[in-house]
Formats: sequence, C-alpha cells, structure tokens
Amino acid sequence: MQPYHLGRKAMSDCDVQGLLQSSVPVEFGLTCLSELESRIQPIGPQRRGEHLYRVSQSAEEIFIVHSGCYKLYAYDRAGREYIHGFRLRGSLMGLHGLYGGAHQFNAVALTDSSVCRLSRTKIVELGKQMPDFFNMFLSMVGQEMVSNIFLSGNFTAEERVACFLVSFSKKLCSSFNCTEPRLPMS
Repeated sequence: MQPYHLGRKAMSDCDVQGLLQSSVPVEFGLTCLSELESRIQPIGPQRRGEHLYRVSQSAEEIFIVHSGCYKLYAYDRAGREYIHGFRLRGSLMGLHGLYGGAHQFNAVALTDSSVCRLSRTKIVELGKQMPDFFNMFLSMVGQEMVSNIFLSGNFTAEERVACFLVSFSKKLCSSFNCTEPRLPMS
C-alpha cells in the first residue's frame, strides 16, 4: 500500500499505540498491538466536507480517527440536523453501526482528515485469538459510551453545552498537545 500525504506527514500505516494511547492498557503488550496493527487499514485522506459514511450505508467496520476532525450527524423527521458528536484523533467511529449492520449517522470531515479501518470480521478474529484484545476493545467501547452519556442525560441545554466544551477541549488538547484548543465545528 502506498503512503498518502496529508499536510507535512505521510501515512502508510496506523500507529495503534499512538492513536489509542489513553485507551490501551499497559498489560495489553507489544505483541497484541503489532497483531492489531497488521489487521488495520489506513483510509484517506478525506477532504473537508467529504463523507466517510452516511446513514443507512452498510456498516461492516469501525474506524479510529488518525488525523483531523469528523462530525457525526443525522436529520430528525422534521428535517432538522441533529449533531451526535465530534470525533478527533484516537476516537472510535462507527460503533453504532455494529448493531443492525447499518450506520445510524453521517460522518463528515470538518478538516482534512484520515482514519484507520478495522473490519467486524477482524475484530471477531482478534477477540478469539487474543482475549486481551477483546477486553481492551470492550473498554474502549465503554469509554465512548460514557462520554456520550453526559451529552444525552437529564441536563439543561447550558449544562450539556458546558460538558461538551470541556470534554471536547480535553480531547482536542490531548490529541494535539496544546493548551488552547481550536474547535473545528463548522
């Protein structure tokens, strides 16, 4: 596979340890990480405004954001846009599609972005071969669910916005080693 260039960096593989640094437990081990890296595929770049996937599209894989920022959204019955969230480097995308086999949201790149793809069948294979991988994967899924609970709970609109901004700025700064986040939310 040929590396592609996004800005100043070339991407020819997915550095799982770097992408999932906050999610991968120390005991997971280098062997498990290298096995995971051998089964993951880089995808991209998507230019700003391009969709990675759309509602109802078949969902046979999950994605880990490698670079950039994605917005997950759908439309309600009245045609209003509903924003499900924003995903940055190291975030999982497409988990909602594992249930039912189709995406429930659209994923659009807000900046030039790229992802690493892992198919559902490879997740199952790795889970059978390496119980540690399965435990790590469940932990990552749980972490994503917990972060979404705060935005969908019984809070006022102001509390949800405040929670979102604090959570998003923490993710942004951990992804880009910054002290003042720049929020790409167009």
